[in-house]
Amino acid sequence: MAQFEAPSAKSRRYARELKAKKKTSGQKLTKSTASYRMGYLNARRDRSNANKAYKAKNN
Repeated sequence: MAQFEAPSAKSRRYARELKAKKKTSGQKLTKSTASYRMGYLNARRDRSNANKAYKAKNN
């Protein structure tokens, strides 16, 4: 069974792995895993920006 990881913790781990170009386990990141991590971080950033814009408009 997979262990749950909070989205904020996952984002920090993905950013750290992309910077080091290695997984936490020490394996090298492949292009596909690196692109998945970049996409995950971009989606979190886009959602955050949308949420901030919504709050600014409705407050």
